[in-house]
Amino acid sequence: SLLMENNTWTLVPPPPDANIVDSRWAHAIKDELPPRYKARFVAKGYSQRYGVDYEDTYAPVVKPETLRVLFSISAARKYDIHMMDAVTAFLNSILVEKIYVKQPEGYVDNEHPDWVCLLHRALYGLKQSALAWYDTLRMVLESPELEFKRIESDHAVFVVKTQLSTVYLALFVDDLAIFGDDEHLIGNIKAELSSHFRMKDLGLMKRFLGLDISRNPNGDVIVSQQRYLEQVLHRFGMQDCKPAYTPLPNVRLHKRDYYPDDPDPPGDQTLYQEIVGSVNHAAVWTRPDIAHAVSILSQYLHDPSVIHLNAAKHLLRYLKGSLHLRQIFSGESSPNLVGYADADYANDEDDRKSYSGYCYFLHHNSAPISHSSKKQSLVAQSTMESETIALSHAAKEALWLQNLCHDLSVFGDQVRPVPGIFMINTDSESALKAIKNPVFHARTKHFDLRHHFIRDIVSKGEITAGYIPGNENPADIFTKSLERTKHTAALRMLHMG
Repeated sequence: SLLMENNTWTLVPPPPDANIVDSRWAHAIKDELPPRYKARFVAKGYSQRYGVDYEDTYAPVVKPETLRVLFSISAARKYDIHMMDAVTAFLNSILVEKIYVKQPEGYVDNEHPDWVCLLHRALYGLKQSALAWYDTLRMVLESPELEFKRIESDHAVFVVKTQLSTVYLALFVDDLAIFGDDEHLIGNIKAELSSHFRMKDLGLMKRFLGLDISRNPNGDVIVSQQRYLEQVLHRFGMQDCKPAYTPLPNVRLHKRDYYPDDPDPPGDQTLYQEIVGSVNHAAVWTRPDIAHAVSILSQYLHDPSVIHLNAAKHLLRYLKGSLHLRQIFSGESSPNLVGYADADYANDEDDRKSYSGYCYFLHHNSAPISHSSKKQSLVAQSTMESETIALSHAAKEALWLQNLCHDLSVFGDQVRPVPGIFMINTDSESALKAIKNPVFHARTKHFDLRHHFIRDIVSKGEITAGYIPGNENPADIFTKSLERTKHTAALRMLHMG
C-alpha cells in the first residue's frame, strides 16, 4: 500500500511517558461517477497534546474571492483552467515532531503487538498534516525547476511569469487549479509536480470544491452548484417540494419566545443546524442571493424554534426553484474594480442592530468577485451611522482586493495604487457628506473611532465614494429580504443567469 511505499512509519517500543495518539480506519464514498469506495488509515488528532505533538496548524487555502478573480482573468485572457489532484497528499509530508500512533486495526504486527508507529510522514487526521503538506508543496513550487512566487495577498496562490506568458496556481489542500494559456509551460509544471508527488491529472477543470465549472463559446467561465444543491435537497427530503420565489418567508424572525402563556415550540436543533450548514457552502461560493438569508438563520443555531426551522425549509424551497442560477464571469469589458455598499438600519428585532452588505465587480457585465452580508457589531444611532459603518466594512475589503489585483497583475504590471476603485453607497447622501466633510460634528462625534477609517482613506484618495439610487444598488440584497419583484431585479444586477 501507499502507507508502506512512502515509509510512513517505523515500529518501535512505546517510549515511557510518550503520548500515544489513537488511530482508526475511515471509510467514505467519493462523490464521483461511478462512486468510488475508499478506506483510509487516520490518526485521532483530538488526542494530540499542544506543545508536545504539534504547534502551528493553519495551512492556507485559496479564498473564494481569489478564485473568482482568477475566473475573471481566465475569461478576459481566454486562459485554460487545468486541475490536478495529489494522491494521498499528506503522506508526502515530512513531520518535524516525534509522533507515536497506535498500529492500524487488523494489521497489528504479530511479533510486536504492543509496539507503536513512530511517524516519518504526516497522517490524515493529525492537526499539523495540512500545514506540513503545504510547506512541502511550497518548497517544490518555489524550487529553481518551477520558479513560482507566492503572492502576499493570498498565500495559497502562486505565480510564475515568463517573457511571453503567466501561469497561476491556486491550492486548496490537495486540489490544484492551474490557470494559463501556455500549454507547453503548463505541461512542464504538471510533469515536474508528478516527478515529486503521485499526482492525478484531471485535465480541464469541470468540478472543483463542489463547484461545477464550464465555458461558453465566448470563453466566459460559468460556475454553478446545481449538482451539490440537488444533493442537499435530496438529503433533507425536499427534492419534490413546491418552489418558493424568495429566500425567506415574509416573517420577521426573532429569538425564540419563552412566554408562559404562549411559548414558541422548539425546533429540531440538529436538523436546523444541518440545513443551515449545508446551504452556507453555496452562499459563500456561488450563491450570493442567499447570503443574507443564511446570515439571518445562522443567528438561531443554538436555540431554533419551529418558526426558524420552517424558514430554513423555505430557503430550501427557494433553492429548489432556482437551481438553474449560476455565476457568469465575463471578460468582454476592461477590468475596473467597482464596489457597492448598503445598510439596513436597526432591522434586528432582538438587539436593534443594523445589517451591512457589500459586493464588488471586476467587469461591469460579470458576476461579483466578493460579497458580504453581516450584522453590525454595535447599535447605530442613525441611518447615517449605519451607512458609514457599512462603508467602512466595504472599504477594508476594497483595500485587500486592490492588493490582490496588483499581485495578480489584473490591470497589467503598473505600480500601485490600482486605479478605478469606487465605493458607491445607496441612498444615504448624509453618510457621504460625513465621510468627505466633517461638518456634521455634532452628529458624528459619537462614532466608533474604527469607523473613521473610511474618512482617512477617502481623504488620501485611495478610494472614491459616490452616490447611486437605492433601486440601482446591487448591495441591497445583502441587507434585507426583498419582495419577489425587487429580488428578481437584484439577481439581474448580480449577473446571475
